[in-house]
Amino acid sequence: MRKVRDVMSRFAVVALQDETIKQVAKKMETYNVGFIVIVDQDKHPVGVVTDRDLTIRALGYGLGSETPVKEVMTTDVIAVTEDADLFEALKIMEENGIRRLPVLDIDEKVIGVVTADEILVRLIGQLNKLGTIYALSLRPGII
Repeated sequence: MRKVRDVMSRFAVVALQDETIKQVAKKMETYNVGFIVIVDQDKHPVGVVTDRDLTIRALGYGLGSETPVKEVMTTDVIAVTEDADLFEALKIMEENGIRRLPVLDIDEKVIGVVTADEILVRLIGQLNKLGTIYALSLRPGII
């Protein structure tokens, strides 16, 4: 089975927990993402923040743009390693109601992000290949 490393993005937008929600929102705009991993100085994840978090937890409660992102981030970081199986990553996403996971290396540092969309595109591609093989197997003399 394929591994997370086969489909993950090796680029993760990160921010430090003392950055302001304005700075984080600007990064989201600059990199066209809705998910940022909040890290410590050693690139270990300490939280995540989504565009929805900024809307509901910051704007919705009237927090100022200079509020540190640590006040609105989710601190229960759920992540996978690049060696994780794709089905394992999907199961983790389903069980936790999330669509994105930080990917960590052996030292538990952020090295990328994997999304449900990336995994599903890969799995659908493999199912299409299996369908083609099956269809060919039904033709006499082909397989």
